Amino acid sequence: MPTDRITIIGLGLIGGSLGMALKAAKLRNVEIIGVDTSYDTVNTAKRRGAVDGTERSIANAVRNAQLVVVATPR
Repeated sequence: MPTDRITIIGLGLIGGSLGMALKAAKLRNVEIIGVDTSYDTVNTAKRRGAVDGTERSIANAVRNAQLVVVATPR
């Protein structure tokens, strides 16, 4: 069961790539949660295995997160 949470806000090129790299690192007891305003982007990130789960609310996504990465334009 995951004990640490990493939240990635923005799952486009940078955020999605970061999620993929974190998953490739096979970190133990880490849950990667993603947030994005685009349903297509969220579905792509899930399909590619870049995140363990997603949230629609930023507040819920960052709750109990040990690390939050903001990967949004501007």
